[in-house]
Amino acid sequence: MQVGKPLNRHTGAVNCVAFSPDGLRIISGSDDKTICIWDAHTGLLLGKPLWGHTDRILSIAFSPDGSKIVSGSDDCTICIWDAETGLQICHSKGHAGPIFSVLVSPNGQWIFSGSGDHTVRAWDIDTGTPLSSSFRPHTNGLRSMSISQDGKKVVSGSSDNTVYIGDVKVLQVGKILEQHRGDIYSVDISPDGKQIVSGSQDCTVCIWDVESGVLIKGPLKGHNNQVWSVAFSPDGQKIVSAAMDFTICIWDAKNGLQLGSPLEGDGTGHVWAAAFSPDSQKIVSGFGYGIICIWDVNTGLQLGSPMQGHSGTVRALSFSPDGEKIVSGSGDGTVCIWNVKTQLQIGSSLKGHTGPVYSVAWSQCSDKIVSCSADATVRIWNVSTGLQVGDPFIGHSSQVMSVVFSSDGDRIMSGSFDKTIRVWNANDGQQVRCPLKGHTGYVTSVVFSPNGKLAVSSSRDGKIRVWDTCHDLKTLNYVNFSSSATHSLCNTEDLFKGAPYLEEEEWREHVKLNDDGWIVGPQDQLLLWIPIQLRSLLHTPGTVSILPEGAIDLDLSVMAHGKKWINCFDDGIGNGNSL
Repeated sequence: MQVGKPLNRHTGAVNCVAFSPDGLRIISGSDDKTICIWDAHTGLLLGKPLWGHTDRILSIAFSPDGSKIVSGSDDCTICIWDAETGLQICHSKGHAGPIFSVLVSPNGQWIFSGSGDHTVRAWDIDTGTPLSSSFRPHTNGLRSMSISQDGKKVVSGSSDNTVYIGDVKVLQVGKILEQHRGDIYSVDISPDGKQIVSGSQDCTVCIWDVESGVLIKGPLKGHNNQVWSVAFSPDGQKIVSAAMDFTICIWDAKNGLQLGSPLEGDGTGHVWAAAFSPDSQKIVSGFGYGIICIWDVNTGLQLGSPMQGHSGTVRALSFSPDGEKIVSGSGDGTVCIWNVKTQLQIGSSLKGHTGPVYSVAWSQCSDKIVSCSADATVRIWNVSTGLQVGDPFIGHSSQVMSVVFSSDGDRIMSGSFDKTIRVWNANDGQQVRCPLKGHTGYVTSVVFSPNGKLAVSSSRDGKIRVWDTCHDLKTLNYVNFSSSATHSLCNTEDLFKGAPYLEEEEWREHVKLNDDGWIVGPQDQLLLWIPIQLRSLLHTPGTVSILPEGAIDLDLSVMAHGKKWINCFDDGIGNGNSL
């Protein structure tokens, strides 16, 4: 029954409505680009319509305390309003598509928005500033969202026929560091985990604070061509950068000043990679033409003669944790291990990749090496035998540019031209979480923080992102009706008595899931109740979707229905129908 008269003020279609937490007010958003606040008892308009969006309002929500209103629009923006005065608090931009859903966390601190650009974003409700990088769980427009009562999970539904559930903490922890004016090719984290260094196509080096994301020093200028590699010294006092201007620069990590003159190889080509020794006293650099050089950090002098074993550009280098060996990866598709003292190659080149090797790293105990390649794979090698350990890690859809071990050696992280970051179990090669998505350009470099809790990535989108690696983004199991005849509903004559005969296609239209969780038939007879946590993931007949392994299969053959419902009760003494 309708209570009172219709609320009339909008001049366009009303797309969304919401009650205030105390139930005294109603808000509505319309195609006329306005938001109206109504008295829920009298139906009177409270104040004037709220103007601020430049296109139709698609979603609205109250904060839990009722003091703020959040709106999402077809203009790709979010507005936050004072619910008492109607004044706009802030106007936030970030999405590249219509915002179909907005919601506020139960603690009233964060806003979550879902957009036609396939992404979920988190915002600070007081300032409207983004709390994280965007999370892209869907391959089509995101249409609806909900948050759990404990504020820990966000659920989204999409036009791609899927529902995803995400960890709120993953959305909150991310930071986007922006200063460079070109692609970012390399990043590293300081040994104390407090700073980040980055090298860019814009020929500069930047030093950042991990916690705040603030630029501490830079952009540091010393190169006159793109910076391809950067690294902190293990003692945290220095930074090395290698560039396409044929030079290597050493920087004071505290004040950002360049230490001494640039190191230059004699006719060795562009410098593609550089790394410090564990004692911070040596630097190894990789050049074109397959040449590797070792340098004294304090004097800037080259130690010994150049090492050569690759037939292609040396793209990746790393000292072993004990400082006795160096591993190199090359454009020739091979990995080589070198003795630092003798500067001779140890054993034969490690072969397996079918494309250039872009990154190499040691395990903490120096017994394994991980490498990644343009062949889209990650591979682990046994240092003693030179043999590949297990099968290649396959998951990326394009060339893998960067790879690193976690400090405990249990995980491996990789970044790829497919714009994703993946975390793997180092022992079995299985992915331990969903891919990290957010970059809009190729991922060029990844690194773990010393404690393994955070990860930093750089990309050709010109951004550096900080990720929480401790909280997984897991998908809740899907629910579907079984295709097995043995799981069919039996003895339905009582359940569907009096119901008209319907063809299969008609049943799809007449059997539906109500808001209260009941699946009802063509005459609204109750068929099956679905628990609240599974309702959004129910796939009914007629739904087009590819169901993953682990989906919940509904076996209805033993369901107590019709007159058999009393069999659901057991008094504990063998009387299944006791009441």
